[in-house]
Amino acid sequence: MVKNDEAIEDLLKGNLKVIQKKGGYRFSIDAVLLADFTRVKKKDVIADLGTGCGLIPLILSRKAMQSRICGIELDAAAAEMAARSIRLNKLSEKISIAQADVRAIRALYTAESFDLVTTNPPYGRPDSGRINPTKEVAEARHEIAGSLDDFLAAAVYLLKYGGRLSLVYPARRLADLMEGLRKRGIEPKRLRTVHSRLGEGAKLVLLEGIKGGGVEMEVMRPLYIYDNNGEYTDEVEAMYS
Repeated sequence: MVKNDEAIEDLLKGNLKVIQKKGGYRFSIDAVLLADFTRVKKKDVIADLGTGCGLIPLILSRKAMQSRICGIELDAAAAEMAARSIRLNKLSEKISIAQADVRAIRALYTAESFDLVTTNPPYGRPDSGRINPTKEVAEARHEIAGSLDDFLAAAVYLLKYGGRLSLVYPARRLADLMEGLRKRGIEPKRLRTVHSRLGEGAKLVLLEGIKGGGVEMEVMRPLYIYDNNGEYTDEVEAMYS
């Protein structure tokens, strides 16, 4: 079940377990924040684009026990590891993992067959910043195997009219995100900025959009990750419990 270069880590105070590489790419707090932010309805059919180790499907499975979730991941090794995490948690009847490219989503699924899509898309432009030499890390962080627009195009194809898209993205690229959403017919409806500490600028944004939704957006109170002592704030600590 677990390979020599892997470890099993507890999540949600041991209620879930996730297989991780001991070195290399590991899930970040971004995924935990997104899973907490995402609103799930009782019988949602959910797709998680770029699922990585399957963390978001695992957490969402605890928020709506009757939902069905599909994690879609390009990297074959990551997809295989995610599938083992699903089996480890005995959630195979609820969660499936597909090794696939979001740019070829039309070959895999029927249009407008999902109620909710989540994604933590790659955010670095290929021509900006240092590209990590590890392929899976580079693809997860930079728009090498799919741009923001590729992920938005896949989301709008999968979503039913009135379906929700929930994502996390760097605050510095909020203008790109807003433009891309509206171009694809997804109206931003909820926005929450994420800050490292009180008094610092936003690092991330959490955003929910609705396909075909009406104009007007709720701007939520800011989320702070660390307190003055460098520890997780009570709100973030609760996300791990």
